[in-house]
Amino acid sequence: MNTSKLANIDEYIAVQTKDVQPILIKIRETIRTAAPNVVEKISYQMPIFGQDGNFIYFAAFKKHIGIYPGALEHLPTDILERITGYKTSKGAIQFPLNKPIDYELIADITKWRVGSQTDLTKIPGIGKKMAQHLIKVGYHDIESLKGQDPEEIYTKHCLLYGAGNQSCRCVLYCYRLAVHYADNDGQLPPDKQNWEDWKD
Repeated sequence: MNTSKLANIDEYIAVQTKDVQPILIKIRETIRTAAPNVVEKISYQMPIFGQDGNFIYFAAFKKHIGIYPGALEHLPTDILERITGYKTSKGAIQFPLNKPIDYELIADITKWRVGSQTDLTKIPGIGKKMAQHLIKVGYHDIESLKGQDPEEIYTKHCLLYGAGNQSCRCVLYCYRLAVHYADNDGQLPPDKQNWEDWKD
């Protein structure tokens, strides 16, 4: 199998073994469904999907498919728990070919890596860092915040980042704003447009 001069993902899939091709097609479809605006290309002789500076790769090997979403320590807690049964390295997850491929997991990783961060940062007061905090405690996008309790989100935050963060009540105020924004289709009360307005 020669992958040294591949022009696109179609060619990459075409040179793989017949039994692996349907799996790669399904992974490609999964990624594109999870992040419809991604741009496809070949880089480092692997398929790559990019959007807003965030990228996810995949590659076929003899006994597994590698998914490369970047540094795994940045994955949200719920996804980290779901990949515990897989062989991983700093930036890769191996999906063995002798077991069913968890396409839903790949979709959730894609949503986190490529799409979710820009969604959360639409909320006033939620910058990239705060969006990363929300993702780490299991809230990947605005939709996932609907109906949630800001106090519970804050408790998860404190458990994840340490008790010392409990003193930073501004985090709780941001979460109050974010949940209200999600529950009310992006609307905030006229007198509560900033996180400071959500203090006790």
